[in-house]
Amino acid sequence: MKGLIELMKEQGMVIKIATDSPKKDKHTPINPNQSIIDQYGVDAVIKYLLKNNKAALYQLLKSGDVYGRCVENIMEEKTGSNKIKKNNQNTIGYDLISSITGLKEESKSTSTITKANLLQISGLLEKRKGNGNEGCDVMIITDLCNFRQFRIPHDDFFESGKFKFYYATNAAGVQTDMYFYWDAYYGTKGNRQQSNTDALLSGNYEVKM
Repeated sequence: MKGLIELMKEQGMVIKIATDSPKKDKHTPINPNQSIIDQYGVDAVIKYLLKNNKAALYQLLKSGDVYGRCVENIMEEKTGSNKIKKNNQNTIGYDLISSITGLKEESKSTSTITKANLLQISGLLEKRKGNGNEGCDVMIITDLCNFRQFRIPHDDFFESGKFKFYYATNAAGVQTDMYFYWDAYYGTKGNRQQSNTDALLSGNYEVKM
């Protein structure tokens, strides 16, 4: 347990240890092997992480999606209501409604630098208002490589023309995903994606406190 708490503190995270068992999935396993359950079931994985296994937990957090989800949950505890998200996970264009501002906030994070020395976020199509999407009011981008955060109003991010996006399409030419890239070193080691990097650093978007 000590290793887990120490790691979360190092990462600037707050964790609440659950005292009850996780809810079971609706699916009923077909002919399950009890030995496999004992070795690899949810309880076994929790025990594995909660023992003094700092290296394993650190590796799990660095996998990206897990780290980002933990950060999102922390943000919910600090500033928002997760009532909407629990009922509509990743389907309505935003993650939470801020209990402070009442705004619909979408949280995106990245903890991986690409081979081209860029940072990226994706899954942005449904976050943009219009075309049947409810969208978000504020886009929150958290850079977990440099530990910096940006809060950008929807129209500034999607509609102002300040930010450049890239799209994935299917065989029919229909857009299936929307990406945003910026320089992982913020212009200190070259000028990769300079316009996007400059846009992030302008407009008082960066959270300073």
